[in-house]
Amino acid sequence: MPPFFIALVNNSGYNRTVVSEVDKIGIQKWGKITLITAMISNYNMVLDIWRTRNDLIISVRGTVLDGVQEGYRYIETSKLRSEIGDQKLLQLVDLTEKAIIYTDDLIVELYDFLVNFPVYAKSRINYKLIKDYQNIVMADDTKDLYIQKYIEKSPDADYSSVVDLYGMNLETLKIMYSRLYK
Repeated sequence: MPPFFIALVNNSGYNRTVVSEVDKIGIQKWGKITLITAMISNYNMVLDIWRTRNDLIISVRGTVLDGVQEGYRYIETSKLRSEIGDQKLLQLVDLTEKAIIYTDDLIVELYDFLVNFPVYAKSRINYKLIKDYQNIVMADDTKDLYIQKYIEKSPDADYSSVVDLYGMNLETLKIMYSRLYK
């Protein structure tokens, strides 16, 4: 039988999965090293996506933002397509969307780890061995309103302006860039 999970919705509107104290075989979500390894790997992947995206932005900045020193400039998709080309624009949109969505999902996963790993660790540590040295730091997601305000997903993008660029319909694009945590 698979582990028992409880699905909760936090204040930010994300569905997040919180593992019960002990599942059928006594292993919690954050007790599985493969999940921790995957989370760290995802973190590194998101950093690489942001670096690649930022490098691409720098390479096209001179063409697109010629003469703009501060702030932003609204540019029509058609003008972008003619100035930097479809390939670079497609790559830029794709990397930007992935960076934002994966970052949102990673924040939720890291926060889940912050809240739930100490619960798991507490159930596995012999307190007689550490009573004179340390205590386990616990995060309380019901009281920490400062952190909760940062766990809000980014607004959904409007892909209607890039449907032609991708050569896909709007629904396919929305599915392609859907979030892990809704």
